[in-house]
Amino acid sequence: MRFDEKYAEDTLTARRTSYSTDLRRSADPDVRKYRVDSLRTLERRENDGIDKVSRFLAEEDAQAVGTGPRLTAAHAHTGEPLTLVTEAISSTCQFSATGAIVQNDVRVWLKALVPQASPQVTVDYRYYSESRPGVLDIEPIFGCDVVRRSENSAGGVLATLELPKRLGSDDGIYVFAYRVRVNSEARAEPVLSWSPLTGHTRRIEFQLLFDPRMTPSRVWWFRAASDTTGELEPDTADMQHLERLDRGSYVYKIFDGRPLEPLLNYGVAWSWDP
Repeated sequence: MRFDEKYAEDTLTARRTSYSTDLRRSADPDVRKYRVDSLRTLERRENDGIDKVSRFLAEEDAQAVGTGPRLTAAHAHTGEPLTLVTEAISSTCQFSATGAIVQNDVRVWLKALVPQASPQVTVDYRYYSESRPGVLDIEPIFGCDVVRRSENSAGGVLATLELPKRLGSDDGIYVFAYRVRVNSEARAEPVLSWSPLTGHTRRIEFQLLFDPRMTPSRVWWFRAASDTTGELEPDTADMQHLERLDRGSYVYKIFDGRPLEPLLNYGVAWSWDP
């Protein structure tokens, strides 16, 4: 936007505000699809684009492994050691009266590909609506312990979870769960997603529990190369809008039926606007 003469305001916030207004007021319905609920969403779209370009440039010089799946708008999940694969993952996200995320309970079904697989799983979360230390915490629910935890200046948390045993390929599927607590009143960015690292993932679940005082006006599911694409509201003819149950306070989506495509984003997005 900085190089577009139409958005010549001095500050980045002013340029984003003008650009957002133009998206919302455009006479072209295809342009209006790109409208955003907040400048934070626009900022995250920009960051997503920067991230993808940087990865592309890095891959030109080296065969690097990607950063793994992301649970965006609230957090990011960086996946498991290469000796373990995720068979299924379920997220139950609870919201407050302000639209902030209160907590996200994550249940993971793992399978070992080798004998004596590493018992450690790394998870990485960030609350994009508020950037400050102390905004997030991660705690075990069952089947794991938090053995390491670090935090950056923006409040992003990196935690290492350790299973109580080393799984083997004969152990079958192992399930554990952890909770991400959010200490914020800032309304959440309107998208949640997860991306499989491997072709072993067969099921991804989202359960969204909204406070009756702050419910979304519309909710839809997506399967897309990026969260930015998924945030764009589809046409009703695409049959991607989800039913809002219990007076709009409960929404769920399950992706299953066949192995899910690696590195593709599966998620749910919504609009806070009337």
